[in-house]
Amino acid sequence: MATSSYSFSNALPPTVSSGIEGPFLIPPITAGTPDYTKPLLIYVISVCAPNTTVATPGITSSQNSVFTLSFVQSSYSSTTFLALISVTAASVYSQDPTIRTQMLAAFKQFRQQVEALEVPATSTSGGLLPGAAVTLLNRVALSMPLRIDEVLPYLYSFDPVNQLVDLAPGMNLRVEWAGYQYCDPPGGPGYGFNAFANTGTSRLRVVQRPDISLALDAFAGAFAPGYGTNPASTCPILAAGPLDLCLGGNARRHLRVILPTIITGSASLDNSGPQQQLSSWLIGADTFADLEAATTDILNGGTGCGKQASGNPIVSISFTSRVMLVPEITVLLNGNPMSVPLGTTIKNLVAEYADPTSAQYRNSNNINSDLNLGMNRRLQNTGAPSAAATTKYYQANFIFLPSNSAQPPIYSGKAGDQYDAPLLKGDSINIT
Repeated sequence: MATSSYSFSNALPPTVSSGIEGPFLIPPITAGTPDYTKPLLIYVISVCAPNTTVATPGITSSQNSVFTLSFVQSSYSSTTFLALISVTAASVYSQDPTIRTQMLAAFKQFRQQVEALEVPATSTSGGLLPGAAVTLLNRVALSMPLRIDEVLPYLYSFDPVNQLVDLAPGMNLRVEWAGYQYCDPPGGPGYGFNAFANTGTSRLRVVQRPDISLALDAFAGAFAPGYGTNPASTCPILAAGPLDLCLGGNARRHLRVILPTIITGSASLDNSGPQQQLSSWLIGADTFADLEAATTDILNGGTGCGKQASGNPIVSISFTSRVMLVPEITVLLNGNPMSVPLGTTIKNLVAEYADPTSAQYRNSNNINSDLNLGMNRRLQNTGAPSAAATTKYYQANFIFLPSNSAQPPIYSGKAGDQYDAPLLKGDSINIT
């Protein structure tokens, strides 16, 4: 049945009452009763360029076995077209770990295919508006039932194994700078303190410029031509401070942070290891394809430089010392904005103020609790619209407890429980 709320399930499809692969976050069902044997259909409005028609080429099942895209005319306006994304039922409603891994790989391919459909706003052939790919992919990810540890990979390309994540407008990039402190030569009493040490923190707000590229500071991003170096910087750029991150000409549509998996010790001056052992990386590219090519090169010991297929070159930035990069998002707690590191969970936030067990986050028939947790997330209605009003952008609330009060109040599985779900930027949490 239709609902405007997020809910949770131990298994997929949600009609299955038990399982250990979850918990899964189930998005609102905007119309009717879902048929879990049929593809998930996601309608996205306000992304189509003028002159788009039902004949405008999209993405077919021969191009992507899980995600397809076509263009459809709205039922309420002959001049309004929507992008219709179809996700195969065998993938999106499966809880099989192998199938879900394959679906994420198909989504990464879909990202590049969707971006290739963008056309100039003046195009006579139709397609997606410039920059619309990111919006469309966001709508798709928020409309799919996802295991709670899949949310960040779909929304921000988070990869916990390769330790990378994409930046998005509105995030802060916290940079923990480090420098080398020299106290004494060998044999001196302070020789043991010769090491890299933290030297300060910068917070740079990721912003989108009018040309849809991303910059790390609205003030510096508005400069033309911007900061330069003498001699001119080459690739990779070695960053010693915020100025090096905001050099003129470095803004790109996509920015990605890559953190090293192995680094030399803080007291070691040996810099003979692979590039990724020496520094965190910040890379920029104008296409998802270029971004992935540069990422692969860095993970294989390269610098990512020159891996673009065409257009603007890859921006590859490493650092002159042991620097930590931490993306932060803004959430609302009892109406007050606060910045938290990406990856912060509902449970992490509650733990700042109270220490309930997972069963005590809300009062239920099983547990008596005075703690009351409420949460809302901004969402685009992606069901088939019957009128312009049904495509509204709204706040969906979270239902944390099972609808059947006889069920245990905790959805527990391999990814934790429902309160281990990560927060996304703009989430609003109320604790009373």
